[in-house]
Amino acid sequence: DNAFGTAAEIMAEIYKQHSISPYDIAILFSHAGKKEESFHWIEESVKVVAPKLHFINVEPEWQSIRTEKRFIKCLKTVGFIA
Repeated sequence: DNAFGTAAEIMAEIYKQHSISPYDIAILFSHAGKKEESFHWIEESVKVVAPKLHFINVEPEWQSIRTEKRFIKCLKTVGFIA
């Protein structure tokens, strides 16, 4: 595990009781190389309409998963693509 993974896991625990952006947690998991966890938190961001979600279509963070079906589904859900 690396520092990003540790930070992501800590924030995921805090999220259970406090208002933390799931989008930020997704980014940390992405940096940690944990794609499944990152997708979970991207999907959570869509559910709660996280404030930073409006960056999802242009955020360079998601370049490695931009063409994956789950990511495209999230883009469709928030209305970035038809």
